[in-house]
Amino acid sequence: MGMYQGVNASEGIGIGTVMVAVDPDLTFEPHEVADSAAEKERYQSALSVFCEKTQAQADHMKETVGEAEAEIMSGHIVLAQDPGMTDAINAANSTSTGYFTRKYFDGYYTKGMSGNWNFDAPLIRLATIYLVYAEAVTRSKGATPEVYNLMNELRARSFMAPIPPAAQTNKELLLDYILRERRVELYHEKSRFFSTRFYLEPTSPEELAKDAQWSSIQGTNDQKAQLYFDKYGAYPKTQHRICGMRPVEDPNGKISVGGKTYRMERFWKEDRVFLEKHYLFPIPTEELQRANIPQNPNW
Repeated sequence: MGMYQGVNASEGIGIGTVMVAVDPDLTFEPHEVADSAAEKERYQSALSVFCEKTQAQADHMKETVGEAEAEIMSGHIVLAQDPGMTDAINAANSTSTGYFTRKYFDGYYTKGMSGNWNFDAPLIRLATIYLVYAEAVTRSKGATPEVYNLMNELRARSFMAPIPPAAQTNKELLLDYILRERRVELYHEKSRFFSTRFYLEPTSPEELAKDAQWSSIQGTNDQKAQLYFDKYGAYPKTQHRICGMRPVEDPNGKISVGGKTYRMERFWKEDRVFLEKHYLFPIPTEELQRANIPQNPNW
């Protein structure tokens, strides 16, 4: 991960700090890293847009960003929590994975604030149209400079590095980036549940092969969560488990709160079950009787 790939920005709100880790499945591939002057400029822009705080806070952000595993993407901000506080993992009414969401929150919101604000729920966004168009063109015509530039336009708005140039002529690589961008851009917009089923991700040979890699790792589930991500990157999309991120006190950690330093550590939360029948909902019995139709397979 490049130094300016993302920002782990201290806002004085418990432990961390602003962890922009939109989807636990997401990660960057090594070829995305572009530790360049342009990336540094993007980083500085991100600081000014997302963290208009004091100079001291900005300096602290620069000190901690070296080990950040965070992205600034379309304002999908996830806050790491302070252990021992009311927003700690598994505290009452708190997170069980270490992830919170800040998408749709007003920009002035800070920890502990209460109140209401207006919210315009999008029915369809320009970004959605971009993504649908990009996928349709790529599947029908292959990789094109038009789609490549369109995706980079979408990414640049969120301070992200351009898609690797190789994607301009590589259909499968470009499709991978389009689908990845869909996961991130449409986060928390009731899209992911249906996308996983539309693309048959949980039972695809590729994802099941990744699941076998998970199973082959020796150790506890927490160790698997850490070792798998370090070795392979994004977790399998089989929906067989949930993993999270937690702050761990570490004298060499880059996040400083209350005189202590912390690092972020991945952990296994729980196993889940996804079977092929889960692609479809069961039909209520009264509807089966009313229409005299068969039940969906395996229900």
